[in-house]
Amino acid sequence: MVQVTRWWNFNPVNLKFDADILRKRPRIDYRVSEYVFEYFSKNIFIPYGIVLPENYEVFLAMDTYDIKRHERLQYTSPYNTNTTKFSSMLINRMNNGKEYLTIHIECFSLELNECIKPIDYANIVYAMFSDFLVREYKKTVKGMKTKDIVDKYKNGMDYALIEKFEYPASFENQKYLYDTEGGLECISTEGVCAVIERPTNIPADIEKEYKCQTK
Repeated sequence: MVQVTRWWNFNPVNLKFDADILRKRPRIDYRVSEYVFEYFSKNIFIPYGIVLPENYEVFLAMDTYDIKRHERLQYTSPYNTNTTKFSSMLINRMNNGKEYLTIHIECFSLELNECIKPIDYANIVYAMFSDFLVREYKKTVKGMKTKDIVDKYKNGMDYALIEKFEYPASFENQKYLYDTEGGLECISTEGVCAVIERPTNIPADIEKEYKCQTK
C-alpha cells in the first residue's frame, strides 16, 4: 500500500505555532486516507492507465479555510465551494532514467476540524484526488471526460469499512507530518530513508502538546 502523508496546517514556516490549530486537526485514522487512495487507484488510476502504482507518492496538505489567510490564493477547481477550496499539482522527478511522481494536493475547508466524521472526511479526500485528476488530465480519458470518471465512482466507496476505523482516532493512529521528532521518515522508491526537516517553530514533542490540548 502506498503511504499517504498528511500535513495539517501545512504552512508552519510562515506561521507562529498555535496550539489551538493543533487541537482542531481532524481526529481521523490515517488509514481512511489510505483506503480512499487505494479505492481511487483501483477504480480509476489503474483501469484508465493514468498512474502506475509503484511510481508515485502522495502528500495531502490540509487546513481549516480562513478567508483572511487564504484570500490571496487563486482557486479554479470545479470542486470548490464557499467553504472548501482545492489546489493540486504533480511533481515529477527522475532517478536512473525512471520517472517518479509526487501527487501534492492542498485542501482548505471549514469542515476540516476536530469534529469531522470519517465519512465526511473520506468524501473530502476523494474530492482532493478528483481535483488532482481533473487538473492534470483535462482532456478525455478513454472517451470519457475526467470529471465524469471521478464523479461516477465517488459513491462506490465502502462507507461501512470507513466507519470501522478508530474514531475519534488516538494520537498514535492519526499520524500527521511532524508527529514524530524526526518529522516525516519514509522509505522512498529507491529504498532510502528520506526525512523532511522540522521547522524550528514546531514543538519537538507534538504528542505532548496535542494531548494537553485535548484532555
